[in-house]
Amino acid sequence: MASRRLCCRIRARLVNRTTAGLFAAVVLVLAGWLALSVTGGNGTDAPTDGTGPSPLSGVCGALVAARSGDIEDARAVFFDDAHDGLHDLATRTAEVDRAATAELLRAKERIEALMESSSAPDLQTALADLADATAAAARTLDPEAATSCP
Repeated sequence: MASRRLCCRIRARLVNRTTAGLFAAVVLVLAGWLALSVTGGNGTDAPTDGTGPSPLSGVCGALVAARSGDIEDARAVFFDDAHDGLHDLATRTAEVDRAATAELLRAKERIEALMESSSAPDLQTALADLADATAAAARTLDPEAATSCP
């Protein structure tokens, strides 16, 4: 009988320790999640509120690469540094000026089509047009925004 009571006590302590351990793990996970949500970490490098690098800088970088004749680098710079920002800019601009938004999206779609099979001069011209459309869209939100590539 004594061994049975000892077994039950040991089992009860193990259950209590396991429950306490699980509770502590849940608290730590929730604290980590809360810390990340408070600091604004969204798991991406792209800004979600229009702050941060302008998509114009990415378009200008792609234009520089295209002018040097490196279409692969132009493609990489465009998709890495400008593409998502252009979508964000278009979304924000649509609330203010739908014509500027339409011009921006047309220019962006032209670049995407040319990236598949194009010569450097065609891509340079299209990227210059996209830079102008991007600057115009940005100026609808901020009149002090950059006007073109440097």
